[in-house]
Amino acid sequence: TERVATPIRLEERTIGVLVHDAAVADDPGLLASIAEATQLAASNARLQAEVQAHIEAVDASRRRLVEAEVDERRRIEARLREGTVDRLHVAADSLAQAAWVADESDDGATAERVAAATAQLAATIPASRLACSCSRGRPARARPSLPRPSPNICSARSIA
Repeated sequence: TERVATPIRLEERTIGVLVHDAAVADDPGLLASIAEATQLAASNARLQAEVQAHIEAVDASRRRLVEAEVDERRRIEARLREGTVDRLHVAADSLAQAAWVADESDDGATAERVAAATAQLAATIPASRLACSCSRGRPARARPSLPRPSPNICSARSIA
């Protein structure tokens, strides 16, 4: 039998060619039905490809948003930790000065309280520094232990 090629058009464009038996061409209704089914299948495939492309674009956008959120959260956490560590060091400096003043004034009860607070703060600072360094993935910078204030700070005894 003889074979015939019938172009399949969609929106004025040839999207394919249907090769069939010449006898099919004798039945225009059958040929039109086959052409219409082929057009429908091609249109469906095109629409599915568009939907899949949109889904991939939405997924990529969602991933970028999640990554941006995680990055921003890490930046905020790092800034909060660094600020906390800085405030702890200021408190440590103040406690060291208070300890020196308490030692100079022979106020044993105050000296004991300041010493206990200093020990508590000394234990807190390394832990907070460790938390900061872990969040950034690098070691914390070294800071000397609680400093002893210089002797030129006025003591309670020298003021009295």
